[in-house]
Amino acid sequence: IYLSPADSVPYHTTGDLTVVIRARLHIAASIYQTMFGFRDGDYGANYQWWGFYGSTLHYWQGGQLQFAVGTVGRLKEWCVYVFVRESNKHRVYRDGVQIGAESAAIPVPSSTVEGVCIGGRPNADWSYADFSQVALYHTALNAAQVEALTSVLKP
Repeated sequence: IYLSPADSVPYHTTGDLTVVIRARLHIAASIYQTMFGFRDGDYGANYQWWGFYGSTLHYWQGGQLQFAVGTVGRLKEWCVYVFVRESNKHRVYRDGVQIGAESAAIPVPSSTVEGVCIGGRPNADWSYADFSQVALYHTALNAAQVEALTSVLKP
């Protein structure tokens, strides 16, 4: 799924954000397998994206790895993934259970962001997942909200 700025306005490249994706992921070893991201037209300068490398979930920004969440597991199975950004705190959930978190002074994305990509490379030319639901919230959901939402979406 790729949303251009015209399609996805107003999505936030800064501030609080929650991304909810019910997906069955098909993963091989490539750092450009993007679960969710904003791009500025250059792979080397991807801003704000969650990608898989093998079976490890990575959070990249500005072309640099900010943190990684160990083995994600459950590949090729339907799961509900929730990515929460609250100020400089980042949390990752799978099926309502938090599987990673990080607090870091991560740089703000540039103002030249071109669009949003979900489930493919940053240029949206390949897909790496099957999707049944995708939702963007312009707020940071708390753990109880994530759990409640996941219970509705779980297969």
